[in-house]
Amino acid sequence: MLANYPTDRSTFMSAEGPEDPRFKVPNGTLQFNAQRDACFPYLYSLPTHALMHSPEHIKNILIHIVDTSVDDRIA
Repeated sequence: MLANYPTDRSTFMSAEGPEDPRFKVPNGTLQFNAQRDACFPYLYSLPTHALMHSPEHIKNILIHIVDTSVDDRIA
């Protein structure tokens, strides 16, 4: 049996990504999992990034965007 989050199966990740456009990564490929809880951050894959120092060693970059405001961290 597969593990499903949330266990009540109420809110799963959307194939279109997060609803808030601030949390979408331009030119990123969404790493979508239909059984992942929507409260977890969406992960995006990128082939390169401006802050990457070793492109000969790093071939895939995973990025997620979170709101680090105090209110959001409390929530």
